[in-house]
Amino acid sequence: MTETYPIQREILNDADTPIGVVKDEWPFLFEVPHLFDHASKLLGFSVQNKLAQELSKKEKGINDFLDSKGMKTGEGPIQLICGIAKYFKEDSYKLFDKKEISADPEVELPVTPCILVRGDQQFKIALDGLLVNDHITSPIVALSYVFSMFYVCNIQYPPEMAFTLEFMQRVFFGINPERGSKAEKKGKKRHFIPPQVCKLVSQLKEFECKQKESEWAI
Repeated sequence: MTETYPIQREILNDADTPIGVVKDEWPFLFEVPHLFDHASKLLGFSVQNKLAQELSKKEKGINDFLDSKGMKTGEGPIQLICGIAKYFKEDSYKLFDKKEISADPEVELPVTPCILVRGDQQFKIALDGLLVNDHITSPIVALSYVFSMFYVCNIQYPPEMAFTLEFMQRVFFGINPERGSKAEKKGKKRHFIPPQVCKLVSQLKEFECKQKESEWAI
């Protein structure tokens, strides 16, 4: 997989190649270790390690802020992302799906990467309506996997979750391009950070400062 990385990139960069074909030709790419190795080469850091480190530093503060706004949805990384989506008034269904594929063959999954939540320790990943991994047992691994897919497979963020994913990109992964966005639509390039994301980042910093001031006062 390491030696054939350039060939993999060539195929993945071809927008006309269906994901089903990629999976048939490179089945190991969709296994967690190989996908994460590929993403690390592409992005220059370990997505899983970066997310775990940033969550350990920021999860409580973000949860406290969401709780103060009545938007906290529960404990855990996936619940945190759902709370952020709630803040942005976005549709978390585009990233998290709770329906069983085999239960209803007519159910259509999002074409963009999404996590099929099957319990606290069972997660499946779907892309382009196909199940690409069905044996993930960690929410952090599931989130890291689905985020990696957007970059590995050159996929734009779905409009319904664009602000949430851009927030994750910038705050958790430190990917801060000054120009362009994975949320942009063809023909409508955006050369700025979405103001909604900037606003939340600013509010979080202000909330953190007020919390520290309260602690000092005590």
